[in-house]
This record gives sequence, structure tokens and C-alpha cells, in this order.
Amino acid sequence: MKKKMSLLFVGLGVLLNAQDEAVMEVKAQIIRPIQVEVTKSIDFGKVVTGSFSRVDGEFKVTGEPGEKYIAYIKELGEGNGEGTIEMINDTDSSVKFPVRAWTDLFGSNPTINSKTGYNKHTVGVDLTVPQTQIPGNYTSNLTMVVRYE
Repeated sequence: MKKKMSLLFVGLGVLLNAQDEAVMEVKAQIIRPIQVEVTKSIDFGKVVTGSFSRVDGEFKVTGEPGEKYIAYIKELGEGNGEGTIEMINDTDSSVKFPVRAWTDLFGSNPTINSKTGYNKHTVGVDLTVPQTQIPGNYTSNLTMVVRYE
């Protein structure tokens, strides 16, 4: 009987040691969403054919202070600080001409300002109107894309 009891306790000991467990900690730091808005649009007004003009615009990026982010102008492509976009005639979309666009974002991944919670970025367009350009109203778009790094 004693031997049977010993075997029973040994058997229970083996069963009790036949499982294990570990606790995984789950954490999250909640941060403010990153947002972008236009604070100054680019408007050349009236421009004479055969002339040059440069106008700057501005985007404001707001988010979690101290966080790094990636920002670029969609029409120029990620990683490009300058390039060419097309100005398109409002009444005849087949009439267009290229202009140089640039940004202060080239080659940098900025950090949200730790004091203000935002940064401002300059975007500019250099407009050289060909002498032969058909008069009319022309438009184009510059879209800033932002995301946390």
C-alpha cells in the first residue's frame, strides 16, 4: 500500500511538472497622429509670356513632438527634392508646359519640433513661361505625403 501511495505521488508530481507557462508583456505608446496642411498656396497671378517668376508655398506638419517622419512631394517622388511638374490649361488639357518644383525636404527625415509640435516646409515653383505659350489659366498640384518613420 505504501508503495502504491508513493507511486501515486510520484505520478502526480510528473503530471504537475508536465506543463509550463510564460507571461508576455504587451505594451503600446499612443502618440498623436501626423497631419499635414497647406498654410500658403502658390499663386503666380498674371504672368507675361517669355518671363520668369518664382513663388514659394508652405506646408505645416503637425504630430508627436520629437518623432521623426518622412515627408515628400508626391508629384516629385519620394527621395526627390526637385523635379518637373506640368502646368495644364484649364480649358484645353492638351495645352501644357513644364515648370521646376522644389522643396526643402530633400535628403532629410525631420523630427517634429519638440516645443511647438509642428514644422513648416517650403515648396517652390520656378515658372519660365515660353514666349510661344498660349494665353489662358493654368493649374497644377503639389501634394505633400507624410508618415512617421
